[in-house]
Amino acid sequence: MIVPAEHILDYIPQRPPIVMVDEILEYNEKTILTSFQIKADNIFVEDGIFTESGLMENMAQSAASKVGYACKKSGEEVSLGFIGAISKVKVYDLPKVGAYIKTKIIFDKTVFNVSLINAQVYFENNLICQCEMKIVIDNP
Repeated sequence: MIVPAEHILDYIPQRPPIVMVDEILEYNEKTILTSFQIKADNIFVEDGIFTESGLMENMAQSAASKVGYACKKSGEEVSLGFIGAISKVKVYDLPKVGAYIKTKIIFDKTVFNVSLINAQVYFENNLICQCEMKIVIDNP
């Protein structure tokens, strides 16, 4: 783990109760791997299940954590980002309260301030959700 839960807010612009990333586990120039534990009081939990919306937010925040980590690494302020589009969404399973999920983000292409990413969410090494997102970075 390279960023523990107690420091994650230094790398993402979101604040409680909308934080959907706990830790940064791995990082390189093209990918990031994050973890998140689903808690009962999470705003995206319904009837003990983490919803599709929660998975989308987790993937977006995982992408934001990569941008934030890169900014911090180069001594810059953490940039804000916005979801420009979501496509090719496939949800295979929804995790229950208590589950630890891992999210892998691969930055495929970046043109100016728009990045195309592939996102994959895993529970117990099983792929439970994937999609493509266009992320727009607001560079100060």
